[in-house]
Amino acid sequence: MRAAGIIFFLVLFLVTTGEGGVLLKTKDGKTLKWKNYTEEGTDYCTILTVGKFCIPKKSVVSVSGESEFYGPESQEEIEKRKLEKEQYLKEKEKEQTDWKIKENLTHIKENEQKRIEALNACLNKASDRYQEDWNSQCSKKGWEPKCALPSSAVLVLDQRFRDSKEECHRVYDLK
Repeated sequence: MRAAGIIFFLVLFLVTTGEGGVLLKTKDGKTLKWKNYTEEGTDYCTILTVGKFCIPKKSVVSVSGESEFYGPESQEEIEKRKLEKEQYLKEKEKEQTDWKIKENLTHIKENEQKRIEALNACLNKASDRYQEDWNSQCSKKGWEPKCALPSSAVLVLDQRFRDSKEECHRVYDLK
């Protein structure tokens, strides 16, 4: 116990004799002169060459010199932290915006692909219907499928085919 008391006074001596900018006045009348300090929960602490030293806040009457040394952190450190936080938030916002843009582009590409597939399906259906109509005309005349039809029948079938293709492009074409 006696060794602990000696160490305590040795630390107090080292603390009070160092160059400092912060004065802590305790309830028992002692004045501690610290170069720097931090607030850790219910204690004021400082780092010395011999280690960390803390005293309970409830035993401190006043802390002076804070305005000169800006307390636990300098004003420059506070500004630096504030700028870092703002930069971090801007980066996160940009990442989120980039992600939304990428997601929107993905949806646009998917929709474009679906429209292309629908257009191709419509054009294939029009082509199949044209071939069926052609073969139906041949069958009506008692001829084999894919026969040579009279030009009047061909003109009608070709016009229907063109109309069907135009309708497909009107409905599904990419603009």
